[in-house]
Amino acid sequence: MILVFAPMVYALPTIDSVILNSTYGTNFTSDNLTVYTDQDDNASVKLIYNWKVNGSSIAVLNMPFETNATCGVGSNLACDYSGGENNATVNNGVIYNSSGGHDSHGAYEFDGVDDYLSVQNVENFNFSKTGEFTVMAWVNPNDLVNNNGDIISHYYSTSDDRVWLLQIRNGIARFIGYSDGTLASASYATGETLVNDSDTWYHLVGRWNGINLQVYVNGVSDDPSPPSLTEIHSTTVRNIRIGLDTGSDDFNGTIDEVMIFNYSLSNEQISALYNNRTDLIVSQETSVGDVWSVDVTPNDGNLDGASVFSGNLTVLLEPLPSIDSVVLNSSLNGNTTSENLTAYPINVTPSDSKVIYDWRKEGSSIAVLNMPFDVNVSCGASRDLVCDYSTFDNNGTIVNSPVWTSSGYLEGAYEFDGVDDYIEINRDSEFNFSDGEGFTVMAWVNPKDLVSNRGCIVNHYTTTLDNRAWDLQVYNGQARFVGCHNGTSESCKYAYSGVEINESGVWHHVAGTWNGTHLQIYVDGVAEDSTPPAMSNIHNPTNRDVRIGYCISGYLYNGTIDEVMIFNRSLSDAQISTIYNNRSDLIVSSETYVGDNWSVMATPNDGNLEGDSVLSNSLTIQDALCSPTINQDWIISSVEICSGKNFSLGTGKIIINSGNLTLTGCANFSASGLEISKQGDAVFVNRCSELRLT
Repeated sequence: MILVFAPMVYALPTIDSVILNSTYGTNFTSDNLTVYTDQDDNASVKLIYNWKVNGSSIAVLNMPFETNATCGVGSNLACDYSGGENNATVNNGVIYNSSGGHDSHGAYEFDGVDDYLSVQNVENFNFSKTGEFTVMAWVNPNDLVNNNGDIISHYYSTSDDRVWLLQIRNGIARFIGYSDGTLASASYATGETLVNDSDTWYHLVGRWNGINLQVYVNGVSDDPSPPSLTEIHSTTVRNIRIGLDTGSDDFNGTIDEVMIFNYSLSNEQISALYNNRTDLIVSQETSVGDVWSVDVTPNDGNLDGASVFSGNLTVLLEPLPSIDSVVLNSSLNGNTTSENLTAYPINVTPSDSKVIYDWRKEGSSIAVLNMPFDVNVSCGASRDLVCDYSTFDNNGTIVNSPVWTSSGYLEGAYEFDGVDDYIEINRDSEFNFSDGEGFTVMAWVNPKDLVSNRGCIVNHYTTTLDNRAWDLQVYNGQARFVGCHNGTSESCKYAYSGVEINESGVWHHVAGTWNGTHLQIYVDGVAEDSTPPAMSNIHNPTNRDVRIGYCISGYLYNGTIDEVMIFNRSLSDAQISTIYNNRSDLIVSSETYVGDNWSVMATPNDGNLEGDSVLSNSLTIQDALCSPTINQDWIISSVEICSGKNFSLGTGKIIINSGNLTLTGCANFSASGLEISKQGDAVFVNRCSELRLT
């Protein structure tokens, strides 16, 4: 009997449904996009995603390496899932490991001698036209010669056809871009994190955004001072290579999940991909009118199933947050110097939106700088300045690219690298505090890795031409406020705090005040210097702008700064404590004086967009002693004389505990009762047209 064995037939993996949704189902620009399938929980099936916008793949190369060479006419090419069929030729015996890779679903192992994958050069790889691109891969080094290894390259040194190169150099990640193909035209984004540990997987990314290069390690930018590069070379000769360029630094180890995008991915998207969220497009990648879709291909480690299309999702314009009106009231509705002022925004939409308040006296902001950083640069004629919400329009200029993040203390903030980046505000007359009226400067800070435990937070200070004025800083790990009388170092005095504020990841509120006679430093709402130094004058620099994150060499701030404010008055202890407790909607009574006319501008912000600002009603402060509040008792404990006032206590009473009360020249006077606690106390009423005691 002859036995005939039929060849084994594998059942292809399948997907029955693919659904593309936005975070809240609104399809707004603030929503992330996520794809869901019926195989999401099936660990034996790897899902390969090919994201598209307006019908075109955002990845021009998408190589997850989940199967060995199975594509092309001869089924001998490594598969590209971008739809562009940029499949790779396997050269010189690159070994495929079906259980390798960072996710154990397959990867290629390179010997560091001469093996590589080659992708034919096509027009889609000409990024001199797109003006930006991103390249990435998971890598596991084995035994790098001299700690060097080229991962992905578009590079040909023989004919000066160098374009770009993602590599490990001296054990750290490096991304190189060339403006004209020559070696001299190179710019290098060089990381700081060691990535040469054998048997450890690293996610490496190189990005060119048309302005500068950056290299990322495990989802985080790794070059603290990314180099500038405004154009990139194009080549018609050289193919893209994986694991090898034309030099001697061939990669020894395993490479997985190679992708090249035809635009600059956001920090948030790079982080999502590092966290294996290939099923996710973050909101930072979307724009109004985009039509997004995704092809999902199931793979079981041997074969691909049929790709399934998600259908289209159109990104919509998100309505701006809004406020109907703002009501400004005093605590007891009497508008007196003994009452706090509170702003009440009416019908804030969405209800969880943050409201940015700018308090004003006589129509002018009491803050000469009000920078909550809740949106990235969006002010100025070119919409490229950091917004100041005061009436003075002291918008800030970004210098050397501090990074905006949506995760500040309250909504957005800026991250400073401690090397050379900062925000600069032009020195205008509002920052001249030499008139003796006093001022206050404050910010929320979250340090990262302070060099020598020091760094300038906000300052008007330079050693050049003795133009030191003031500086709110971290010194020896503690908050310090510096004030200088005439600009010389000898004239500077220091208010010290004993609180450590140099712990990474911990937010602290710091404030410095000068009240015309003394300096003081506050940490988390509390005055810290028990013997505040005397200071009779503050210098007014003539050649230095106000800066955030940098003052002089050796004092660059490394960490995150949020909610920067400078006031043209020395705020009271109570007001500083109030702001520390996130009550920016409140002005305490100690800040008000008889005759002040107060108002507040409120701007809604939903963490992504800002709505129109709304101005409150105005409120004029009355004398607390002679303007009793309706339905409140007026307690007399001394001799009080009130002239030319109108009184209506309603259900309140005048209670004389001691002393006496004299009313003169009042138009009318009415009260529900009069209580005299001891013989001889009296109320004297002179020339009132009407007197009623009920």
